[in-house]
Amino acid sequence: MSRAVPGGSWRSRARRWLRPAFAAALGIVAWFVAPSVVPNDAFRLLFVAAVVILVGDHPYLRGFWTRVLAGPARRRMPEPWLLRIAQTLFCGLVAWFVLGSMVSPVILLWGFPLGPVVLATATIVVVLPTLFRLCAAAAVWFDRRTAWHRGLVVVVGLGCFFAVEFLIGYAVRVLPDWDAGTIYSNAAGLATGSMRTIDADYYSMYPNNILLTLLLAGYLSILHQLGATDLYLGGIALNALAMTTAVFLTLVAARKMAGTATAVFAVLPCTAFIALSPWIAVPYSDTLGMVFPVLLLLLFLQSREEKRPVHVYGLWVAMGLVSAVGFSIKPTVVFVLIAAAAVLVFTKKNALSRSRHASVVIGCLLLAFGAFGVGSATIKAAVAGSGTLSFDVNTNDREFPITHFLKMGAVGFGGFNGPDVVETKSINSVEGRFQNGLDVYRERVSAMGPWGYLAFLDTKGETILGDGTFFTWGEGMARQPVELMARDPLSKAVQDYFYYEGPHFAFLRAFWQSLWFATLLLVAAPLLIRGRSLVQPAAVVMRLALFALLLFLLLFEGRSRYLYMYVPFFILLAALTVGTVARRFAGRPAGPAHTSGEEAAASDVRGGAGTSPGRAAGPHARPDEGAFTAAPH
Repeated sequence: MSRAVPGGSWRSRARRWLRPAFAAALGIVAWFVAPSVVPNDAFRLLFVAAVVILVGDHPYLRGFWTRVLAGPARRRMPEPWLLRIAQTLFCGLVAWFVLGSMVSPVILLWGFPLGPVVLATATIVVVLPTLFRLCAAAAVWFDRRTAWHRGLVVVVGLGCFFAVEFLIGYAVRVLPDWDAGTIYSNAAGLATGSMRTIDADYYSMYPNNILLTLLLAGYLSILHQLGATDLYLGGIALNALAMTTAVFLTLVAARKMAGTATAVFAVLPCTAFIALSPWIAVPYSDTLGMVFPVLLLLLFLQSREEKRPVHVYGLWVAMGLVSAVGFSIKPTVVFVLIAAAAVLVFTKKNALSRSRHASVVIGCLLLAFGAFGVGSATIKAAVAGSGTLSFDVNTNDREFPITHFLKMGAVGFGGFNGPDVVETKSINSVEGRFQNGLDVYRERVSAMGPWGYLAFLDTKGETILGDGTFFTWGEGMARQPVELMARDPLSKAVQDYFYYEGPHFAFLRAFWQSLWFATLLLVAAPLLIRGRSLVQPAAVVMRLALFALLLFLLLFEGRSRYLYMYVPFFILLAALTVGTVARRFAGRPAGPAHTSGEEAAASDVRGGAGTSPGRAAGPHARPDEGAFTAAPH
């Protein structure tokens, strides 16, 4: 009788070590080959990581994608038909525009090598299951720590986010010459006392920027009284704080919606699109307002969990007030409140009993929009009484009407158009400006014809949705070289990557673009796949809000920068897709009933993928661990 050898035969042990060794060897080869492809150290690291993952985790990835392509049984998820249609249209538009951009991209400023970017996008999608397994293992480690240790990890992580953002902002800071510069200059003037009133010519045309200016002036005045000399750097610090807060809220929302593993995974795109973005150097509504959409989402999530109507009412009042403040800084924030109201009306499942659902829905809607109206009126009264205006905001007749932005959205690529601004400004009457916008819009659309206008919207949609830089360095004087303030060696190294004339900016541009294409493909994935977490109310709110935003930008003035405030929503939807698909198709053996979703997913990292296509769902299972079905065709 042969004797069993601990750990298996020498052949099995050899096979166990052969693949990692082979992956490591190819990684070394890739390290030396990479510079001949793209002479960039960051690219070299990413290239080596991709090769090691594709080779080292090849059996798991092959089995995973084989099961994905085989497809699950088709079954319709319980979802109101009206919401389903709106979400299908949104996912369809995203898929249409991203696939169009991957075939024939519209380049406004900074081009990118299409072939390598598409190849990198495909590589990112292929290795996502392995990345999620690693994130699941990190989530298990995190959840097993004490509350104090978890808090310490979060604080240190957010501190790193803030430090990286501030470092980039410090290195590439330059005073803008467009709206962001006007707002800062007026805020700094009020803070230092060099100005008593803000620029009447600008703010009478764009009164929506008054509140942001006054809030920024209050913050800068505190810095000035404390002896700060570089107030613009203080504005960048505020920007970094706002964007770091948005990251924190995004991760909290991801954990509440789909578990810690999904939250850990969301750290990756948050790092790429928020922490590593030159927009940190521009304190403006796109960045300072990033907290509002995801904060509204969290309030909505909490309202779904409350069982007492008074608590639900209070949360919806808070949503109305937050929306009022956000609307006064960036009007498109209101789309989240409208989307949440639609989901509240059309869905009935929440912590409240169904017998009280109708009355609670009506109460929530009245309180939320009532709070929004009261909050907006209060803000307007506070602005009018601030003593910083040389005109009456209540009787201002120089504000540009909504039709002005409609006509600008129907020419060129649908973005800013200087001649339209001059024309609108030259018209004295309110009615004349409004009618001029309508007339010019009709003339432009009629000149294009129905099919021509559709082709225009197609190009405009690709311009808006297909830009992974969000129009970085595309506004104002950024179209020509500028003299950056920072001159120290570390800042110069940062500028090499994050300033558009830097030698490595092209690599970073391609990196953003590849990851953005992958993110959009994941956002559009519910066209083909469905899971409970993908159709949970909070996910529906995000899709409806983004759908409204996309339609608004297609019709009115729009460019990719206007999407940046909503980046957390794109990240959350992409992370939900990855978590849902990874858990459904991981092929791990069924675990004990008490195993959490993160522990089961992480078991693949510790012990390798199993052969069973599913696992038992325990009492701590996340929403996306249950039934998973293909979307109906």
